[in-house]
Amino acid sequence: MQTSFKDIQEYLSIRRAEKGLSQEQMVGALFDFHAEFSNIDSQTISRWELGKISPSIPRQVLLMQFFKDEPHTLLADSGFAIRQLPTLAAFERLLDSNMEFSHVLGAHPYADKRLEVEKYPVSAEGSESFAKRVAGYQVNLSRGRDVWDIDQLMPLIQFPSTMADYYKIGEVWAGHSLVLRLKPQILDAVLTFEIADHELTIEHLAQSDEDGDIYSLSGYSGTREIQADMNAYVLTAAAQEKQQCWVGIKARTDFGLRLLELVGAERVAVGQRLSGKKEGLKYHGHRYDCIGFKLSRDALLSNSLYINLARTYNLEKG
Repeated sequence: MQTSFKDIQEYLSIRRAEKGLSQEQMVGALFDFHAEFSNIDSQTISRWELGKISPSIPRQVLLMQFFKDEPHTLLADSGFAIRQLPTLAAFERLLDSNMEFSHVLGAHPYADKRLEVEKYPVSAEGSESFAKRVAGYQVNLSRGRDVWDIDQLMPLIQFPSTMADYYKIGEVWAGHSLVLRLKPQILDAVLTFEIADHELTIEHLAQSDEDGDIYSLSGYSGTREIQADMNAYVLTAAAQEKQQCWVGIKARTDFGLRLLELVGAERVAVGQRLSGKKEGLKYHGHRYDCIGFKLSRDALLSNSLYINLARTYNLEKG
């Protein structure tokens, strides 16, 4: 069975033939599969296969699911042409405006941009050092409002389904990413502040072979390259889940808020209102310590930012 295709036109023609469906039969099968196809006919299928028109990206995702292919695998392939795919321009502009400063070393004051960024998974031996750095970062970010216990954080880092990585430039620590897989129902409780981040325990985590939602617990990027890599990594981890899931993130800065709005995430809840003019993030005229957002796996797979990031960084989970 063919696994790579040059575009949706070739994909549909080959997969329909493999399944032994006429264009009329495919219309009926798609109608039964999803309401998104309730207004198509055999002429629509014909025009898709001839390349006269192209189905929307959400429809392309559904078509791949109909044929039991993994959409993220096909869409992340830069050799698969997508007519409607915007460029990364908006994301690049957002990075440019937030990750570049007027000094020679870039966004991170100790990172020499002439050196390569290296990414490392956190080892069992390094989990305590990693936990101390993450906890310290959260204290600084929240100006002392959010204090995490190192002994409670370490088991989360060491849990088998957790994705914990750090970035270095030369010998300088320049970023970290701590992503959890939460059991179903837990993500909403976290994003609505029913469960605080520092209250999470391994009892809230899903094993690697269990259904789970992706939650970015903590992330810091000292350079533009790290920021882009971190976002690609979190989104790709969610896209590669075998079951339907959600990806959840709390925006804690103005930059984080704009990024989540750019990716089309859904606001879940607003956190504590702050009085300081430079604290937290600004939302609807007020400052807040954080805002919880989530994005469904289906919406993510159709998101142009995710597709572009996945193509650019071609990340593999784990």
